[in-house]
Amino acid sequence: MSPGVLDEEARALLERTQRAVDTVLESPLHERGLLLDTVRNRVVLADVEWSVALSLLHQSGARERIDRTPTPGERSREAAARARAVLDAETAEVTARIAVLEDYADRVRAAELDDQDRRSTRELDAIAAEAAEPGAVHEQRYAMLDSLVRAQETALRVAALAEDGEQD
Repeated sequence: MSPGVLDEEARALLERTQRAVDTVLESPLHERGLLLDTVRNRVVLADVEWSVALSLLHQSGARERIDRTPTPGERSREAAARARAVLDAETAEVTARIAVLEDYADRVRAAELDDQDRRSTRELDAIAAEAAEPGAVHEQRYAMLDSLVRAQETALRVAALAEDGEQD
């Protein structure tokens, strides 16, 4: 179904539906099979997307028919109001289904961020561990240098004492 056959309101709702479905199905977690059942996701989400699209097509047609039907008198205006109320209730139901899809997509995005956070943490911990290994060697070298400097200072003091002892 082409979004062009829908009115503006229905087209906006269909775009929300498609974004939510695409978010789930294009998720790296879905592609890696980490969202429980990959096949079920594809089948169920495609079915829900199609169902929403059909409902939106029906709603677009109903809105168009209501708008083009003349309402010259009180009875026809009341009938138009009843028809719009029924249509509004149907639109609210479809919007609620779309909200469920969007919530699922939000959860998938949050899971992706959490997965990325865990992978980044592992990588950064590995970097820290690698950086610490040469640091341990450097600490040993610094300790050796410190020891050498102290030994040199001690040797200089001993030499100074020896010179003082020879002058007496």
